[in-house]
Amino acid sequence: MGGQGKPELTVRVDLTSYRCPLALVQAKLSIRDWPRQSPLELLLAEASSLADLCRWLDSQGLPHEQERQGAFFQLRLMPLQPDSADLPPAKEML
Repeated sequence: MGGQGKPELTVRVDLTSYRCPLALVQAKLSIRDWPRQSPLELLLAEASSLADLCRWLDSQGLPHEQERQGAFFQLRLMPLQPDSADLPPAKEML
């Protein structure tokens, strides 16, 4: 169809096997490697990991949504718009 791009493919990363602080480290690595044109969903096992990651995302200015998925927590980051600020360099992310 004219003017419409490809449908967005969501990148999903299951981090439920990691506990703090490794869950936060693995989440940051996933965000660093995330193709910015697709949504990113992170699945976490611990509320403390979710809270730590949300605090870090807020400090980076990265908008996100969260919801409970059964026994786990889902965190969703939306694709960055072309005019959005880039993510900080990898060395600042970890």
